[in-house]
Amino acid sequence: MFSSAQDQMTARRTVTQTADGCQPIGIIDIGSNSVRLVVYDGMQRMPLPLFNEKVVCALGQGLERTGCLNPDGVKLAFTVITRFMQLTRAMGVERLDVLATAAVRDAHDGATFVAELEQRCQVSVRVLRGAEEAELAALGVLCAGPGARGVVADLGGGSLELVTVADGAPGCSATLPLGVLRLADAVTGNMVMAQALIDRHLAPLDWLSAGQGEVLYAVGGAWRTVARLCIHQSGYPLHVLDNFTLSCDQAGKLIPAIAGLNRKTFEKMIGVSGKRLPYLSLATMVLERLLAIIQPTRLVFSVYGMREGQFFKTMPSRLRCQDPLLAA
Repeated sequence: MFSSAQDQMTARRTVTQTADGCQPIGIIDIGSNSVRLVVYDGMQRMPLPLFNEKVVCALGQGLERTGCLNPDGVKLAFTVITRFMQLTRAMGVERLDVLATAAVRDAHDGATFVAELEQRCQVSVRVLRGAEEAELAALGVLCAGPGARGVVADLGGGSLELVTVADGAPGCSATLPLGVLRLADAVTGNMVMAQALIDRHLAPLDWLSAGQGEVLYAVGGAWRTVARLCIHQSGYPLHVLDNFTLSCDQAGKLIPAIAGLNRKTFEKMIGVSGKRLPYLSLATMVLERLLAIIQPTRLVFSVYGMREGQFFKTMPSRLRCQDPLLAA
């Protein structure tokens, strides 16, 4: 059943950790770049992950050119998700949500992939619409900080989700084909073309001005890498990504410097995946353009995003109304 003895140990350990009667809750996130399983310690106000593993499948690689999912990524995703399903069953996961995002949503063969996956794994896969993905990203930020106010930007491999947040709820939203894999395919290293493409997609969104003087919340793996690099370059003493905050002036100085890092410097960074390097300049450019257009007072990096938003959305109202800091 399991691919390794380590998987067996993981399942046993998770069951032991939830022996107080809380049934674990799982989310499989089929992203454009990676496929991730997170298992949480039951339904409580703050999601407590017991297990968190991702595998880079790059389903969205080449999508801009071919219109189809990456064939090698599809094969790997089937293997990975089959194993993840085995783990969730052994862990006694009570509720499992399997969510697919931009690559599966936009690919010509996305529906075929979903149908085969559902048949192989005997699981229901929910392909999120762009508006749903944006809403869940906003709810993830609100899960951790109910007072969040400004614009949430979630950068993935296949898309960029933008959504305003205020008064504890999401507002205007958009999903744009500006994920780092998709951008890389579209511009093939031409950064002038990349900026023009980014600006063309952002220009019609006049509601982004609602974030002026507020906060820009940066969500997604590419921007977590940017946060790690900012912490390293600035000598910031606390190596915690969630809620790492920069003023606009600080961001304006640090982020261009991050974009110019060479491979040798990048590879010395602890906790930074070398697979992110080819997309770093694009991730920083999207962030710089958002900062220039929105003009927030602060940039806040959030590790809470779509998965936590899904957790929060299914939470009973009696828990949602609790203060997350006090409840934790």
